[in-house]
Amino acid sequence: MSLEESPLKPGERERNEIVGYINLFLDSLNDFMVKHSTELKNIGVSNKLAVLTGIITMHKYNPEVYINSYWEELVNTLKSIRNQLNVSKELEEMDNLISKINELRERVKF
Repeated sequence: MSLEESPLKPGERERNEIVGYINLFLDSLNDFMVKHSTELKNIGVSNKLAVLTGIITMHKYNPEVYINSYWEELVNTLKSIRNQLNVSKELEEMDNLISKINELRERVKF
């Protein structure tokens, strides 16, 4: 049996999908952070967002490292930003990615 024919382990497909969505999410988040850097500093979340994004970026190919702790903190920080700034429309794409990641996360159960 070749490598291409080998069956995936349970949860491996979902894990790989999470990695793909995380890459898209991080691209969107980084664009958002650059565009709104002043506003994020003014509401006091710039450093926290940078640290969380850095941790997830460093481990983006290993979702089991960040998905249970740092991921929730990042999602909650984005909710806080939405409540303090008028950026709901800009966060729609990220919200869709968050939903997809959370759905996959439930199936994998890291």
